[in-house]
Amino acid sequence: MIELPKKRPWILIALFYLVIIGGWVTFIMLAKNHSGNKRSAEESEALLKKQQEEAATPAENRNDD
Repeated sequence: MIELPKKRPWILIALFYLVIIGGWVTFIMLAKNHSGNKRSAEESEALLKKQQEEAATPAENRNDD
C-alpha cells in the first residue's frame, strides 16, 4: 500500500480530494456547456416534417429565392 509520510499525511489526503473534486467540477461544467440549446419535442417534430417535405419536393419545383 502507499506509504504516507509520518509528518502531516493530511496534506496528501487533502490534495487527493481536491484533485477528485476538481475533476468532477470540470466534468459538470463541460456537460452543462455541451447541453446548450436543445429543441423541444414539438420543435424537433416540426423541423423533421419540414425536412421530409423538402426532400420529397423535386429540386426543379423548389422556390429557394
